[in-house]
Amino acid sequence: MGTITGQDTGIRVYMTYDYEQFRPLKGNRDIDKTHIKRLIKSVTNAGMLVAPIIVNNKGEIVDGLHRRDTAKATEAPLYFIIVDDYDIEEMKILNQCHKGWTGDSFLSLFSGLGNQEYIKLKKYKDEFKLSLSTCISICSDTATGSGGVARGASFRAGKFAFTNSKAYDIGNQLIEISEYFPLYKRKTFINAFIHCSRVKGFNFNEFISKLKLPANHMKFYGTVKEMREEIHRVYNYRRRDNKKIELRAK
Repeated sequence: MGTITGQDTGIRVYMTYDYEQFRPLKGNRDIDKTHIKRLIKSVTNAGMLVAPIIVNNKGEIVDGLHRRDTAKATEAPLYFIIVDDYDIEEMKILNQCHKGWTGDSFLSLFSGLGNQEYIKLKKYKDEFKLSLSTCISICSDTATGSGGVARGASFRAGKFAFTNSKAYDIGNQLIEISEYFPLYKRKTFINAFIHCSRVKGFNFNEFISKLKLPANHMKFYGTVKEMREEIHRVYNYRRRDNKKIELRAK
């Protein structure tokens, strides 16, 4: 093997057992306890590897929050380097390179930074227990549209806006539906339901009354088109032909 060469950058690696001198950078994602458990098991079996965390000159952890907590839990040496000017943007880049950020990571980031649109979204998600992607679709009033990739990029850039004034009405309606249709959280159903609920003449109370009927059990289908056909069947159960409302996709 040849001689390893490189330029000396002047960045030093330090070691400490004083874990509390470092704190999370404001807006950092929530701790993944399952990930911490995996790291603790690894350290227990193989010891703490020299994998320095990155902190700025304020003692804020830019990269390595899980490693810091793992070292603390196992009383292992914590290695770190100091980079003076690193902040939120560097934190996002570094974390995406290591353990990819999820949508929930960005939700924690922007709500933690005080962005009111993300705070409202987080509250909605916590209240109705729906997936983040479903909550984004409902609250931005895009559940019946396309452009999922574009919405995702916009969300990760901090540009989400809670624009649907009827989002809570939809959330409460889904809670009512849940008593008769356990798969109510499926995004396919939610998209189909929102489509149908916007059709002129659709009455939510009548829909619930039809769902209650044992002989009119609603089945789940994997596409919005098929799900709309099923909602159409359930809603129009026992309706005369001249009274039926067309809820199927055109």
